[in-house]
Amino acid sequence: MIVCSYFFGLAVTATPIILMYRSRSDELKPLLTAPFEMERWSYERGLRGYVTSRLLVVALLTYVGNVLFGPAYFFVSIWRPCLPFLTTYLFTSHCPGGWSTGMGRITIGIVGRVFSALAEFHYWTILCAIYVSIGWIASFYPGSASIQKMRVIQRELNKRNEEKIKGYREIQLLSIFANNFWKFLLIQILLGAWLVAAIVSLYTVIKLADQIPLEQAIMFALTLLESATMIMLQFKLLAEPCIASKQLFQHRKRLPGGGSQWIRCYIRSCSPYQLKMADGRFFDKTTALIVWQFVVDRVVNCLLM
Repeated sequence: MIVCSYFFGLAVTATPIILMYRSRSDELKPLLTAPFEMERWSYERGLRGYVTSRLLVVALLTYVGNVLFGPAYFFVSIWRPCLPFLTTYLFTSHCPGGWSTGMGRITIGIVGRVFSALAEFHYWTILCAIYVSIGWIASFYPGSASIQKMRVIQRELNKRNEEKIKGYREIQLLSIFANNFWKFLLIQILLGAWLVAAIVSLYTVIKLADQIPLEQAIMFALTLLESATMIMLQFKLLAEPCIASKQLFQHRKRLPGGGSQWIRCYIRSCSPYQLKMADGRFFDKTTALIVWQFVVDRVVNCLLM
């Protein structure tokens, strides 16, 4: 019963993500296809060197998550067949050859180990890593492709080819799709859970690191590192399209005579690429610092209690 409930729990946690993508496929598809066409359009017009180091880090983390998570869980599940292996191993000295259930140990053979390992592999590779990666790609890729197109438009404006500014309408449309995706309830829940994990891990590292086993301290330290990376790196990537669009609008003022009357009226009808959060604010260059300050303030409040 305990074994079945554990694997049932894995399915329950992954099912909402699958259902969300299935039900919103019409909204999600443009976020995965339109940026590619926009990127190819920019490349055909000679844009180079647009891949930043921060974008490479995010892509590398996504790739590592897809490629390594599944095999790692598979082999460790055979080596340490706990229930689940990681959580149980952190709170018990060892669980060789069986599942630690809290009510004794269930000894299993190689067939049981392979079954549990395949279940872990399927969950972390198919249901978790791939679907979560799709979510992050849908969040970052539209903004990255939009920045590329804005650079091409800016270069064309320098050549006094003002009609190319019309391409900004595609960027505005893409930002609408991105905001619709960002409003998904599950995305907001995941962000909230990530902030809670950052607060708890930071509090644990500061207050309880010398009072808990070393394995648990390492787990919380890694969670804190991952949360800080998301806030200080990924949130900044989400803010870059907003910054780039405002710079494009400001660039018009540096054109000879400030540009024609037509382009001035056209730009006034455009809005910056703003990815909005649940509270109505949008990601800009100060968002990462504000969110990190929020995490630190919550930890300070907990320490003073």
